[in-house]
Amino acid sequence: MKAPVPAIAALREDAIMAIAALARQRPGCIRLELGEPDFPTPEHIRRAAMAALSEPIRYGPAAGLPSLRAAIAAKVARINHYIIMPEQVVVATGGTGAIFAALRTITESGDEVLLPDPAWSLYPNILACLGVRPIFYPLHGERDWLPDPAEIARLITPHTRVLLINTPANPSGTVFPRELIMELLDICRRYDLYLVSDEAYDELVYDGEHVSPAALADGDARVISCYSLSKTYAMTGWRIGYAVAAPALAAGIERVVQSYCTNVSVIVQRAAEAALTGPQDCVATMRAAYRGRRDLVLELLQHYAVPACKPRGTFYLLVDISRAQLPADHFALALLEQRNIAVAPGTAFGKVATYYVRISLASSAADLQAGVTGLGELLMAFAHQSQ
Repeated sequence: MKAPVPAIAALREDAIMAIAALARQRPGCIRLELGEPDFPTPEHIRRAAMAALSEPIRYGPAAGLPSLRAAIAAKVARINHYIIMPEQVVVATGGTGAIFAALRTITESGDEVLLPDPAWSLYPNILACLGVRPIFYPLHGERDWLPDPAEIARLITPHTRVLLINTPANPSGTVFPRELIMELLDICRRYDLYLVSDEAYDELVYDGEHVSPAALADGDARVISCYSLSKTYAMTGWRIGYAVAAPALAAGIERVVQSYCTNVSVIVQRAAEAALTGPQDCVATMRAAYRGRRDLVLELLQHYAVPACKPRGTFYLLVDISRAQLPADHFALALLEQRNIAVAPGTAFGKVATYYVRISLASSAADLQAGVTGLGELLMAFAHQSQ
């Protein structure tokens, strides 16, 4: 048997998918582990896809349909508060595809990319496929899961090419304040780094404001912004997102997208255009539901004296399970086996969250009520055993 190629050998096993696979085998399991909205894709978006089926379905431009790129430029101005030309937009296969294409454009094998810890579990896998080395900078629970810019600066070497940030952040729900983003932009200017900003949850903010780095960058070509329609419009399975960059970088990103998929499905692009240009009350409805679920979960955790930072965005919440005196992957398995409740172990997101689990607020209020109650009761049982 041939040895696996290095990129595949370096891929991390996804602990969340492992828990999900076990949960699927358990009847009646309460599923709080996946970031999958429980809302259907809004009807006007689905109708647009069906209408597209009545037209000839052919290849489209690699960077996306001109009408969709124009709709995205209008959305960026309205929501993210900076002005771009449609030519700066490249449509990709979800936010994942946008991040992959952006990093492929600006890195080479042997480069280093600064990644947050804890963070979305697929970032290191993307870098492994590119032959790029991850350097992790910590996010601090005692600082509301925000990074320390001085710590980031100390990690920079001659091989560092990119600082990647995620705000609003998965798994913590943290939203970076304006002042912090200004400091991070300054670091990128001083050390000539690209800033790749993952803003997949840019419209799911409950307290304060989401600030896009590009809105503060004064046209700095170092900034590449990556977005997704998956969470805002409950379109996870549709697989559509986009990158926004300076014209020369956008041309490079377009070539990468063309190379790996030719173009995103025209049917899906028509649906995305309807999402961006159609009624937006669906976004407000889902956001309000997630906010209500967040408050419910925080109240339940407080009842069991379980520490958790209040998330200001996304639909995730990190829960401190250190009282159990078990690493998160062990606790998540115990919770599944003893209470039939699935949560995402913090170990899936890096080393810093070893004693945390992530709860998804994209589950129903009833499931959250039962699941968080079961989690609290199991934590109390573990704490009692250790006394």
